[in-house]
Amino acid sequence: MKKLFISLVITLSSVVSFASNLENTNESNTSKLSEMVAKAEANDWETYTKAALLSINWNADLALAKEWIDTAISIDENAKNLEVLGDYYVRLGQTDKALATYMKALSTDTVKIEKENRESIQRKIMLYGRK
Repeated sequence: MKKLFISLVITLSSVVSFASNLENTNESNTSKLSEMVAKAEANDWETYTKAALLSINWNADLALAKEWIDTAISIDENAKNLEVLGDYYVRLGQTDKALATYMKALSTDTVKIEKENRESIQRKIMLYGRK
């Protein structure tokens, strides 16, 4: 019984320690991304897009990610940043908005869109278009 109690205490302390480290990592990542955006040129939509994508993928500050992706889109609306906006909606569980945004992304840069980016968007449309 004593060994079981000690094992439970150790396991619980490990979980608490892991959770606090994870939270500190997200805060650190967000501050690094904020720093990166602060150094960006006013018309550098790519930096805003990259920062938003990383923030979304890390499930960090989603409000800040939305602000960054909106800024990127206001500078130059293109398939890449619209795809990231769709990813943002997926993270929020708003798959209908995500699907509409992916469709818009695919039709925005029909000629200029890179093959890899087009295929990525098409996969997401197929995934979230199924109901």
